[in-house]
Amino acid sequence: MAVVTDGKAGIERWIADTFGALPSESNGDVLRALARYLGSHPTRLGYAQRLANGRSIGSGLIEGSVKQLVNRRMKLTGARWRVEHVGPLVELAAVIETPDWHDFWTAA
Repeated sequence: MAVVTDGKAGIERWIADTFGALPSESNGDVLRALARYLGSHPTRLGYAQRLANGRSIGSGLIEGSVKQLVNRRMKLTGARWRVEHVGPLVELAAVIETPDWHDFWTAA
């Protein structure tokens, strides 16, 4: 919950506390990897502010959209898909729901 309430500073404190409590036989590589990852994404950790603004922090909306839009289409009877075509389908399905759709469509 530290990342939700205190953002980047909270998760950094949690990592430091957890690292300090590791057993002597543990090398802490997982915590170091987590710290490196989070260090390269500092603007993505403003969960407290997002919640205060009434915005979602979960991935349920994204996962539900993928299930409804992508899975349903890919599982059509007789449909055949190549792996390299799935990414562009997901990107297209995502851009349709944004204000950028009109510019994208008219540029094609």
